[in-house]
Amino acid sequence: MRRIGILILLLCAASVITRANEAHMLARIHVEAIWGEHRLAALKSLKVKGHVDIDDRRLHFTLWAARPNQLRMETRSSDRVLIQATDGVNQP
Repeated sequence: MRRIGILILLLCAASVITRANEAHMLARIHVEAIWGEHRLAALKSLKVKGHVDIDDRRLHFTLWAARPNQLRMETRSSDRVLIQATDGVNQP
């Protein structure tokens, strides 16, 4: 019975290690696909637009991020706009 428990523990550990390696490999492939590590490091800012569907409502958002740690996010619904931002020093 003890051997079965140890075997199950080893199989679980092997599974976790395999997933960690897969995640690292996927991240590396993604970085290579979007210009490579040196060009990604040179990136100064980023703008992302999209929407999220919650029940029967659609929320539109725009996110701006600038290095080293500045963020601004605008979330819009049909009648409201919510703006959250941080300069990287103070909390939003």
